[in-house]
Amino acid sequence: MKRASKILRDVCGLILASALAFVPIAAVHSCAQAHPLVNASGAESEDVDTADEIDAQALNSYYLTNGNFATSVKLQNPWGACWAFAIASAVESSILKAQAKLDGTYSSYEQEASEASSPKLSDLNDAIDISERAIAWLSHELQDEASAGTQAGEGLYRTDPSDYTTQLAGGNFSIVEAALATRQELLLESSAPYQYNGYYPGAAPWYSDASSGADARRQDWSLNNALRNTNDVGWYVSDIVNLASPAVMEYDPSNETVRYIGYDANATREIKQALVDIGAVAISLEAETSLPGDARSASHFDYNTWAQYDAASSIFTNHAVTIVGWDDSYSASNFSGTESGQPPANGAWLCKNNWGSDALYNALGGSSDATHWGISDNGKSSGFFWLSYYDHTITSPVAFEVKPTESAHNNIYQYDYLGVSEYSEPSSYVDILRVGNVFTAEKTELVKSITAQTFHENEVVSYWIYTLPMKNDGEDNNNGTLAASADCTFEHAGFHEIELDSPVLVAAGQQFAVVERVKANTGTDTDAAEASYLNLELAFKNPPTGDIPVETMAQVVSNPGETYISIQPDSWMSLQEFNDWYSDTQNGTPDMIFGNALIKALTNDTSMSNDSQVYKLVCLNE
Repeated sequence: MKRASKILRDVCGLILASALAFVPIAAVHSCAQAHPLVNASGAESEDVDTADEIDAQALNSYYLTNGNFATSVKLQNPWGACWAFAIASAVESSILKAQAKLDGTYSSYEQEASEASSPKLSDLNDAIDISERAIAWLSHELQDEASAGTQAGEGLYRTDPSDYTTQLAGGNFSIVEAALATRQELLLESSAPYQYNGYYPGAAPWYSDASSGADARRQDWSLNNALRNTNDVGWYVSDIVNLASPAVMEYDPSNETVRYIGYDANATREIKQALVDIGAVAISLEAETSLPGDARSASHFDYNTWAQYDAASSIFTNHAVTIVGWDDSYSASNFSGTESGQPPANGAWLCKNNWGSDALYNALGGSSDATHWGISDNGKSSGFFWLSYYDHTITSPVAFEVKPTESAHNNIYQYDYLGVSEYSEPSSYVDILRVGNVFTAEKTELVKSITAQTFHENEVVSYWIYTLPMKNDGEDNNNGTLAASADCTFEHAGFHEIELDSPVLVAAGQQFAVVERVKANTGTDTDAAEASYLNLELAFKNPPTGDIPVETMAQVVSNPGETYISIQPDSWMSLQEFNDWYSDTQNGTPDMIFGNALIKALTNDTSMSNDSQVYKLVCLNE
């Protein structure tokens, strides 16, 4: 990834022929980021239960389970699909919170969450159940024309489709975040149940693996790609909040390892506030195993208290779970049975695992298969556990803001279906870099919102929206009129939906450009005031070397006229020109290829797009 940094420093001195010329920056306006709650009709609700915001730091404990804001424990067997389960659980929690606000029941539930002395671990709220299978399967399938139009062929694919062990395994949060940002892969469990095709009661259990004498992974778990855009959940993810991790880590290139270097108390506070404001938070960590089959072999887990504290110095994450609460008073002595000993202070997260519960196995008719994993709840294993605030392996905390689909914009223009799947973060360099996507309006519409991606806390996104003149035969379309601009500062990294102060009108067939500069706040010696990200998609051409097999590879698809890059003021190069130049620097054998800009445009229909409406130009004389 860092190789791209040198590429940009080398290319900064180039002056390429302008492929697309925009007018100079005019005025900079304020950044409107309103996210109003809406009622079922899509209008703003005046009677939504908007209780006073709660300061999470004032609470000693807080449990989403007690507030009816968490769903029950699920079972990821027979796949290593913990990443899909953790994110599905977090989104479910966010929906439950948002729905309670719409229903007017939020205040009473939130009071239960913040005043409970102990966590509720059973009889949880399953009013929403998101399909983990849809997330895990579709994340490994390339887009087709029906799902992505001219970007068909973009996405991730399994390197060996014949290998049944990779069908739903192998993934990370970035992959799912990219998919949810496109408003894909969010389905109800009933539409894509977590079981193989052809499963019937009495057949080999869908959760069986090789250790049980049967292996359900050998069955067909495929899904029709047409499901990708079928959102029957009633909600969509509008913003993705990537939080800082309490465990601060650093990559050591000398031995290609990740090292723990300290604890960030502020990150703990931010996760708490996200639990209160948004819902459950998905995290990665180094667990006893990535699958429940080997459930009691770890040295960093106390099975008497069902509590984990891992003080490893070299970190390798292998599992994903969901934080659903906390207890500041949870005693450090409860971790004394771990190899790492007691953490430096009290305090623990209540975490929801994906390894089933006694109640779930009983409901499946497989009580004899139960792993009996998790905190005891009336003598039954619950599937929950405690995780010390100070565990060295906590990484990638993420929460998801949601909105009802009734409030969604009518249309979404996007080219970036791969998104950030291959990124921890894009390379940055010291200069002012802008990227832009050019879209063509399918009908007369109002551009209401755009999106942006940031990668660290408190980063600034500057955007400019240009309307381009209608094309005439033989006439170049290379000048634009500035219609909107703003600077937006985002407290947290992630995917952001930015509502415009004033919508921009575009006519059917008209092109419009959305240009962004994302100022990098890398925390290094780089001058943050001048550093910019290369916020483009990225796919590596060859699998990385190493002992860990590569199960998926990425593929970008970009077409002429979609994305442009500006290195020098008023000088633009096409994405194709940039990739050609990069290929030349690598003697025609590039190790990576860049895709479209990470920018989307969200529009609403207007009555002017209705053929039944007639409009006349009336000239008024003084």
